[in-house]
Amino acid sequence: MMPSSVKMMSTVGVDKDDPFYGTFRKWLTPIRVRAVVHKDLSQGPKEVGEAFGFVIRRQPICQSFHKSMEPPSSDTMKLALELFDRYGSLKEEIIEHSTRKGSGVWKDELNSGNFVLIETVKVEKRWRKKGVGKKLVLKLLEEAMAFRRNVLFAFAWPTVLNERDDDHGKQKQKQKQKQKQKQKQKQKQTKEQRRAHQRAEQDIAIRFFRTLHFRRVGLTEWFALAQDKEHPSHALRADEDQDPIEDETSDSECEEEDEEIVFRMPMNSDLSGVQVFPSISTKRDTASSFSKNGRAQDEGSYTAAKIPSRRNPLHYAIKNLADAAGLEFLQSHTEQGSSEPLDLETVNGHGDTILHVAACASKLASLDWIVNSLKGAKLAGMRNHEGYTPLEALEAKLESERIGTAWGLRRTILKSDKFEGFDDNAVACLLKLRGVEIITAEQQERARFGCSCGQCVAGFLSPRMARKLLDEVEMIDDYLHHLCSIDDGETWYLDFKEYLRHLPDRVQPLFRHNIVLRKAFTTLMGTVAKCLADGIIPNKVNVMNGLKETSIWSQIDTHYFQRGGTVAAVVNVIIDEAKEHDVKAGEPLHEPEQNDALDRFPKCRNDYEFEFVRCHCVDDALLKTEKKTDFP
Repeated sequence: MMPSSVKMMSTVGVDKDDPFYGTFRKWLTPIRVRAVVHKDLSQGPKEVGEAFGFVIRRQPICQSFHKSMEPPSSDTMKLALELFDRYGSLKEEIIEHSTRKGSGVWKDELNSGNFVLIETVKVEKRWRKKGVGKKLVLKLLEEAMAFRRNVLFAFAWPTVLNERDDDHGKQKQKQKQKQKQKQKQKQKQTKEQRRAHQRAEQDIAIRFFRTLHFRRVGLTEWFALAQDKEHPSHALRADEDQDPIEDETSDSECEEEDEEIVFRMPMNSDLSGVQVFPSISTKRDTASSFSKNGRAQDEGSYTAAKIPSRRNPLHYAIKNLADAAGLEFLQSHTEQGSSEPLDLETVNGHGDTILHVAACASKLASLDWIVNSLKGAKLAGMRNHEGYTPLEALEAKLESERIGTAWGLRRTILKSDKFEGFDDNAVACLLKLRGVEIITAEQQERARFGCSCGQCVAGFLSPRMARKLLDEVEMIDDYLHHLCSIDDGETWYLDFKEYLRHLPDRVQPLFRHNIVLRKAFTTLMGTVAKCLADGIIPNKVNVMNGLKETSIWSQIDTHYFQRGGTVAAVVNVIIDEAKEHDVKAGEPLHEPEQNDALDRFPKCRNDYEFEFVRCHCVDDALLKTEKKTDFP
């Protein structure tokens, strides 16, 4: 039982001038709970534990969810990237994937509402196992879920960190001495022993959260708690909550790799925290393991001579040798003529087959040979510990690269808006794993730009995106024709000057007095609409070709283009307006249930990527976005 002398004290929110969190105060509220004890009246209160977290109001940031969640901490970014899409909706694979959904209790209810993120829980060692940690978390949740904050869910990432320092005099010195002793002991341990110890502690942390009714979200590292007691997660017993298969830490590939130093500040089994420590995770860091073109960063320094002595030589060869050398190793060590043939079906400590490794490394020659082997079909259907087939593993890796790149220990450079497509090797591997025999230019472009519907025009313009742009341009075109007379220049200009915002400042006032300019702009809108309706990309070349077929082309050229008007000025305003009225990226003009016009089109990964589409429709858009910083 917890001593009655321990009291919980909480601090909610920060001042607007706070040097760190003040910037985010409109949507992020820090909550700190401290466990303090009064030994006697002659001494002041002593802090023996602390919990820290954030209340996150989703609505103010849902249109820029990833970008907003990046700066506050590494954990806010980790939560955003691993569970949610760029608009704050739960990833489809966590809801739909046969394996990745885990227990399946978390669905699209996580798409809306405010939530709390528990970042750290710390308890001094001699106060552990007395209920202090539980009391800290419950108090933090109580403060976070106060009625006015409308918090519906809480998230936590149980992981293992080092002990909390005691901040008082001699006790602090003792702690430092103990830390040094522990460090010496750790140096004597093998990496496998350290990992085993840390995993045991992590299991304690996970059990702690499960006793508080947190349940794992899919097969991710994250756990969630629903405020609603009727939520299916509350009916799921702790022993029924599905865990991913643990990686095999004795894998020789893991033993010989250097430990990675990472920054983390989440929950731990001891309820303690520290900032920098060796990572215990055996999961691959694809950003560091592979360069952009899929080849290992230092593959040139590896030779085949010592590879057969490794635990999983085939995996190691494919990952670390150049593709041609890796293929040669495969052929010489697996075919009937080999003195010691290796099993093609063997898996490594991560549950990866050799096809998983070849796919994620984009080693096309090796992948092609494996797929065409007698065991190729079986290998293509095998899942690793994360629940991915080789194709799904490659798709997940490429999706991660499309979203962003880790920068330093705490930051992420978001890249979705500037996405230029996957490289040739990755595209070829995707198409091979998808079983495409005769590859067309359209199929290549769709694979390159992440199309998931199989119908994107030029690989990037999905049917739903095209329909949204067409709806918007038709609405604008209707306004231009019927809201006021094109002959009334002053009224026309006042009504529609917002649509001229992408034109040079010196050109915009000319619309007041030049009816040909007004006609040119209206004709441009109609031509863009025709391109979209005909399934044609509304870029400069295609729109200009359409304009040249009109009866007033010479007037448009003289009065509009030669004075500084552009096709981009029209396409940009259409994309602006469509984005502003989108159900995820903006504020829709109609309630979603009242507008089901898009339901007849297939869903696609590219349905909400307005800036990505802008970059590939507007000739100078990419150059302009490259000048912008990735950090707020």
